[in-house]
Amino acid sequence: MKGSRCRLFDESLVRNIMVSTGISMLEYMKKNKCSDVNDICDFVDAHADDIIESTIDEMTDDESG
Repeated sequence: MKGSRCRLFDESLVRNIMVSTGISMLEYMKKNKCSDVNDICDFVDAHADDIIESTIDEMTDDESG
């Protein structure tokens, strides 16, 4: 059934956004060693649009050049 599902999203884009989010979280945690789960969630929530936009820009640059 895996092949017959309807995809309403670009799986590559979703994967890249997840990786970008993970890298951003890692960078945040390195700079803020005493951060807790709430701090990390707040960081991701506050920066989600930027993470998504920069990931799309990077993917677009990779495809065009």
